[in-house]
Amino acid sequence: MLQTDDFRSFKWGDPGYLVRKEETAQIIYEGDERLMYWDKYYGYDSNITYCFNENELNNGYVSIQSDEDKNVTFKKIENELTKEYGEPYDKTKNSMKFNYKDDSVIYLSKDGLQVAVLYSMN
Repeated sequence: MLQTDDFRSFKWGDPGYLVRKEETAQIIYEGDERLMYWDKYYGYDSNITYCFNENELNNGYVSIQSDEDKNVTFKKIENELTKEYGEPYDKTKNSMKFNYKDDSVIYLSKDGLQVAVLYSMN
């Protein structure tokens, strides 16, 4: 799959004002070099966080909200990411990493209370 965007419909380095202007999900927080939205991620209600450094997008974070067992959610998200990006290149019981693009990685984790996904520049 050819991925042209880095996180949702934005590229690394995009300015915060552009994300604020063009993101269509419901905004729930703005500040501290972050913009947080409420939206769906692979069918799950999720907090979607755009993280900026010097007002340039450099990470995207998804915190999945679900009443099902987090092991079930983790497995479903793992399956979706594997379908899109291939097998993870690093895998433990509670986390895995996928090559996303030449300069990006997806980190899936269930270490905390919820399943989380981080999109990051290498």
